[in-house]
Amino acid sequence: MGETVSHFLRAPLDRRCFDPFFCECLRQTIYCLNSLRARGHRLPVVGETNAASIRDLAYGILGSLLRTERGKKPYHVVFDYFSGKGITDPRDTTTERLGNLMMALLWSHSRKEIHRIKTQEDPQKANLKRQLGVALDGLNYKTETIPGSSIEYVYLACNSDNLRLDCPMLSYEGLQRLAESAHLETRSRSQFCAAIFAELDSMTEVQNRLRRHELVSAVVSVVLRYMDTDGFQTPAQSTPEGDFDAATINQAREETIGWLTETVIREFVEKRRITREIGDRFVLAADQYLIDLSMHGNTDPIPQYFREGMPECEHTKYLETYKYVFETVISRAVEEFRRRLQD
Repeated sequence: MGETVSHFLRAPLDRRCFDPFFCECLRQTIYCLNSLRARGHRLPVVGETNAASIRDLAYGILGSLLRTERGKKPYHVVFDYFSGKGITDPRDTTTERLGNLMMALLWSHSRKEIHRIKTQEDPQKANLKRQLGVALDGLNYKTETIPGSSIEYVYLACNSDNLRLDCPMLSYEGLQRLAESAHLETRSRSQFCAAIFAELDSMTEVQNRLRRHELVSAVVSVVLRYMDTDGFQTPAQSTPEGDFDAATINQAREETIGWLTETVIREFVEKRRITREIGDRFVLAADQYLIDLSMHGNTDPIPQYFREGMPECEHTKYLETYKYVFETVISRAVEEFRRRLQD
């Protein structure tokens, strides 16, 4: 992971660096989701919870992590995170630390996205994804994963021997235009997909296959945009806390984590109770704990957050080496978080 992260940070727009980074992030995110599921967490998947639906959820999580917004540099979430850790040139940091920090970011971001999806995703969107999945799993289409990659491609089954692989892929913007045209001209999801691939088939300058997650994303965004235009609104959902809105909670949590880093963690590092790298991991664990606490009031046992954030080789050292420091960090974080909410 560390080497892959280092290459990506140095050349994020180079596909030779981005593709291995994305694949490794996808693998680790799926591992994270399976771990949460094994511990009883309900994952916000569409339909049955299985390998395919967990993979789709992982794609969605990474889509938000690796997003690029107008006016910001590519993959700004990742780069802002590492910059906040004092890392501007990955060559000045060990690959082990880069890998550890990236793993911590994936765990933290996955938890945040799961909570966000659970509280914000509306039934219409979930139903739309389900309909698309049924259509694309039909006999008219074929889905496959290229060896050495985790990305799924979908295409018309009749084109299996004629995929124009020597041509570039259709851009996401181009795919959105096809989706919008198909939405205006068709009435069902099966017709929707058929219209997109029919038009794609006529565009001989590009491949006649699509990345499945991009196709689903484009269709959903177009349909929901027209729903919004027609007056559709997702009903507001209340938070378990009731007395505080999401913005207040997030601000208190972020301020708490900043305070924790500059006080409790710094003190333990200066006293050599923990290293700076361990301190970074403890901060992320505390953040994850506060997310669970604030979103639904249910937290896992404290040692579980330690195990999630630490390398496996350190797990057996919890009681003897880390218990006091780690539990002090969590306790102080909760106290400060609640204090800030009450102010």
